[in-house]
Amino acid sequence: MHNEKEIVMNTGPIIALAAALNDLHLLDSLYGTVHVPYEVAVEIRAKGAATFAVEQFNAARGLMILDAPVATIPPLLRNNLDLGEASVIQYALDHKIPTVCIDEIAGRRVARLCGLKLTGSLGILLRAKREGYPIVLKTAIRRMTPDWVCEITSPGHERKDLFHNFMLLQRNKVSYYWVISPEDKALIAYELVDEKYRVTLSVEYRVEKPFDKARIPPFEEVEIDLNYIFGDG
Repeated sequence: MHNEKEIVMNTGPIIALAAALNDLHLLDSLYGTVHVPYEVAVEIRAKGAATFAVEQFNAARGLMILDAPVATIPPLLRNNLDLGEASVIQYALDHKIPTVCIDEIAGRRVARLCGLKLTGSLGILLRAKREGYPIVLKTAIRRMTPDWVCEITSPGHERKDLFHNFMLLQRNKVSYYWVISPEDKALIAYELVDEKYRVTLSVEYRVEKPFDKARIPPFEEVEIDLNYIFGDG
């Protein structure tokens, strides 16, 4: 059933598919070779064997996990993407692999500019369903959907990306969504109420008026020191 011979995988889709299916064996069934750059493997395993998706990742058959970093990643990729996404794109270009699997918006945009074909975690599930694999899409997608998403914006981020993410998460009923802007020293926290986001906290750091500690859903049991996040604490 291998319509695509090779694919290069990023961290996000690997974790999402592990959540959806509780294993990664589907990748070996759909693709001839599944390349995982060294940088992606490091991200997945960064916090040890007990971290979510590490067990599924280590047990997956058919993954070609690289044992050395990508030799050279140009500044255009390194300065605009995280290391995992940058390594996926550069590895695909270096080895003339036409398709990459990336979920993040910025990474997908850059991959297109580099002339690569794209899929994502949902695209892989849809393809598997079309090819007759016994997947219950509704259940798989529900398992992939987190309760809380925290987005940390990068300098020069585009507001349309934030709007897109806001609408996407709201539509998929993610209960809590935070946006942290290190550049603006601001935090906005949203909570899903009656299928619409409402603001539960909106703060902007000022030296003359430091933050207090705050209890922000879904972590009301913990006082979060906002001075520590943005200030000199």
